[in-house]
Amino acid sequence: MTNALGLDLGASGIRGYLAGESKAVAEISLGATAGNREADAISLIRQLAKDFPEHEISTACLGMSGYSSLGVQADAISDAIAESFGAKEVIVTSDMVTSHFAHFKNSFGVVVVVGTGSLAFGIGAKTHARIDGLGATLGDFGSGYWIGHQAIRLAMRASETTADHELLAALEGQVGPSDQWPRLLAKAEISAFEIAGLAKIVSGLATNGQALAVGIMHEAGEMAATSAIRCATKVDVSNISYGGSVLSEGNPVALSAFLAAVSEAGFSPEPMVAMPGQGALELASSTFPGRTDYLAEQQLATKRKYK
Repeated sequence: MTNALGLDLGASGIRGYLAGESKAVAEISLGATAGNREADAISLIRQLAKDFPEHEISTACLGMSGYSSLGVQADAISDAIAESFGAKEVIVTSDMVTSHFAHFKNSFGVVVVVGTGSLAFGIGAKTHARIDGLGATLGDFGSGYWIGHQAIRLAMRASETTADHELLAALEGQVGPSDQWPRLLAKAEISAFEIAGLAKIVSGLATNGQALAVGIMHEAGEMAATSAIRCATKVDVSNISYGGSVLSEGNPVALSAFLAAVSEAGFSPEPMVAMPGQGALELASSTFPGRTDYLAEQQLATKRKYK
């Protein structure tokens, strides 16, 4: 039996999964930055290995954000995994791939994940497609970052042009006085992850009916739906799986907007049943070697073997 390891790395940190465990057995809540994704990923991998329970690993798979879009050297990351965990075979791929495999296994369909960032990824009988997953500066429409950034902008605008200060006051309670916001943003003194964290405040206000917050969360849900629908159309499938904090039951305004748009377009939405790290674990287990070969052929994954 293969002693497999699944790894999931993104803006919120890195997590490790082993067979027979329902949740991560080790994690570090410190994400890899977009500007130093490769170096940060290698550092986090090495840190996680030190805290990892003693276990003989033969095959490992890492799903990471930025694999396709940030020009990372997957071979260097693969080497770090092999060195740190003693794996003899390593697969490095995108978290969009592991998210898809977590839900659909070897079947066709589209997965849309909206958390700190956002993306939709689909595999059909003849092709695959990605929508978004381009990072906060270029994309991530409807994501936690988008929600937080949009809230900052609209709250400031409303405070200057209307008598609506409710959203502004709530955000100031988290990030400080609004007269300091221009400096925080211009000098990047507030991280993308911290901005994404403001989505919780916006969601809470939206649930209570605050007009600005409702509009932001509703638009976020519709943006996620647009990505999912377009991706499903490209790969010619009807089933769409959704996940991530923005599309959770804790965000009813965004979730209802998403479900309404997807269903109205004639697609069948269903929640994800497993975490991306568990998808990585199953890819590492070689249950479906044909899928990993396909991913490598399509340059969606890097596979390396070690002695």
